[in-house]
Amino acid sequence: MANVNFVPDDYLRQARSQQTNVFYISLLLIVMIGLASAFGVIKVRQRACAAQEALVDTKAGRMREQIQRFDQLQAKRRDMMKAALVTAELIEPIPTSIILASLTNELPTGTSLLEVRLIKKEVEPPKNDKASNQKQAKTQAKPQNPQPAQPAVKGSQIQVDIAGLAPSDLEVAAYIERLAAGPVFRSVILLESKDHSGKERLPLREFRLRATVPADIRLTDEDLLQIRQKAQVSVNSF
Repeated sequence: MANVNFVPDDYLRQARSQQTNVFYISLLLIVMIGLASAFGVIKVRQRACAAQEALVDTKAGRMREQIQRFDQLQAKRRDMMKAALVTAELIEPIPTSIILASLTNELPTGTSLLEVRLIKKEVEPPKNDKASNQKQAKTQAKPQNPQPAQPAVKGSQIQVDIAGLAPSDLEVAAYIERLAAGPVFRSVILLESKDHSGKERLPLREFRLRATVPADIRLTDEDLLQIRQKAQVSVNSF
């Protein structure tokens, strides 16, 4: 038996059209909702990025301030180091006037100075003798808690180069002996002694000495007083 469709074709087309419209509208709503959600997520991320950027800018500003302060501190430190070096150079272990006074006080009769030069030099620390160290290690008991070896520190001393004229080598030898016996100079050596013919053709000896003044020398008040008094006597007698 054949099926008979009593629904008009126009009604069917209209129903199908409504279903299609509903489907497309639903699809459009879904797309719009997706776009709105994506837009919202993008906005949220933008705000988060803006907040992070502001935080980074704040940290960068603080870092710049800290770097500026560090540069200022470094500049102050360099200035302080320069000032300390200048002060260290100005502060002498023994005044130059005392050295010169000691040189002139001990001059024998008829002896005069032509040139005095002061040079500050660094001195290498003395090296320990291996044999003596081994012998000392054998004689002494081994300590339970040995102390670490301290690094050797360079010392310094003032080298004094002296040039002058004397009637003979006897006065030169006496001058060396007097300087070495004084409290200022540690060692005095003769570098040169030769004939010197002046305008008056007097028999003179031109000598050159080298003396050393240790940088760690400490003169007592009595030594300074004696040197000054002797210098005053020399000036008055001159």
